[in-house]
Amino acid sequence: MTDQPVAGVALRTIDANNIRMRYAEAGSGPLVLFCHGWPESWYSWRHQLQAVSAAGFRCIAPDMRGYGSTDAPEGSDQYTLFHLVGDMAELVRALGETRAVIVGHDWGAPVAWHAALWRPPRPKFAAVCARSGLYATASPRRADYSPPRRSGVDQGSDLPTRSSPTDP
Repeated sequence: MTDQPVAGVALRTIDANNIRMRYAEAGSGPLVLFCHGWPESWYSWRHQLQAVSAAGFRCIAPDMRGYGSTDAPEGSDQYTLFHLVGDMAELVRALGETRAVIVGHDWGAPVAWHAALWRPPRPKFAAVCARSGLYATASPRRADYSPPRRSGVDQGSDLPTRSSPTDP
């Protein structure tokens, strides 16, 4: 891959949170950080990098921990939300910034949400734009709660499930 595989987007590497991270960068101005989903890379944000940077923002889209050319530490215990959020916070610091808008898609969405929840005041994630399937953090259920027992409902949640791709 070249240093500029997409017009106006440069690939760089940086040390952050004890790993070597590759990221794509475009534009200048206030920082917008893009977190990709599974099994993607920075490249899934290429169109947004061009459009948002043209609007006057500094756009950064890293290969998340374990993806693309970012280090992949051994052991599943190295891939918790704490590590992933820490990667984003340390990336912002390593870039010399103190605040960012953070955008997440798919698995990047809970990283973005938790970055805003867990990481004030430095760096400050000033806004979150995240899109994923429905997601809930782990929390104990009330003792008197029991999920509904209906056909077509996954008993682990209250969300309807499809039995085939053609079901409404």
